Amino acid sequence: MISEWFQRVGSSIPRGFSRYFILELLKKKAHTGKEIIDYAVEQSNGIWKPSPGLIYPLLGRLLDEELIEETKDG
Repeated sequence: MISEWFQRVGSSIPRGFSRYFILELLKKKAHTGKEIIDYAVEQSNGIWKPSPGLIYPLLGRLLDEELIEETKDG
């Protein structure tokens, strides 16, 4: 699914993809920022490793927009 997509696009990640990726992942279950990064690396076979500087501010914006909720575990 996502891993096949990464093989097609290579390292050219389109603008807005990170937001979509996180929202789709969090629809299934809660994840920490580190888990999101690790999953992205796994699904892309190492092609894409989003930095904490991308993931955590984006999670903050998604929280502010009330698109996600913070869980008890963080």
